[in-house]
Amino acid sequence: MTAPKRNAYAFYKCLGITKLKIKCGEIGSLAFQECSNLKKVWISKDVAVITATANTKAPLYKCSTSLIVYTDASARQSGWGSKWNYGKGTLGTAYTTKYNITEAEFDAL
Repeated sequence: MTAPKRNAYAFYKCLGITKLKIKCGEIGSLAFQECSNLKKVWISKDVAVITATANTKAPLYKCSTSLIVYTDASARQSGWGSKWNYGKGTLGTAYTTKYNITEAEFDAL
């Protein structure tokens, strides 16, 4: 028996999440899959790993099509998979992403 991937499906279809801040640790593939009410997520540049190897395996796969991803990083961090901000729609295209947004700026949204 193989162990499940860490964080996979952690908040699958969790409709109660509308705004989210992730400050540290690791985000696994499909962690927030189909959280259709999620509209804003802020990811700290201190998040070490985001597992995202394919459009349809991204942590935010099939969330709200109006979701905006914010980060205080100036660009994708080295431990973040190439599809870290993907998952929009059934093809898993990139979400609108805003870089260099501080936590305080995000809180004010």
